[in-house]
Amino acid sequence: MMKKYTVTVQRGTNLNPRIVKGMEVEIVSNFENPLNDKAAKQAMVNAFKNKYGVDMTESQIINTTRIEKV
Repeated sequence: MMKKYTVTVQRGTNLNPRIVKGMEVEIVSNFENPLNDKAAKQAMVNAFKNKYGVDMTESQIINTTRIEKV
């Protein structure tokens, strides 16, 4: 069953790309923890790029120390 998650930046960074605490996007995933799923991580990358123009592909910012799912 697909679930809607709000994914929020908990710790910002001044690295390239620069992300700020509080940035959030919504994704849909059928996994309980979308941070552990490759397709869900790609959905997060796409959502951040579409909403903020930030490409997180190469920096590996999408991890449990910086991102939280709600």
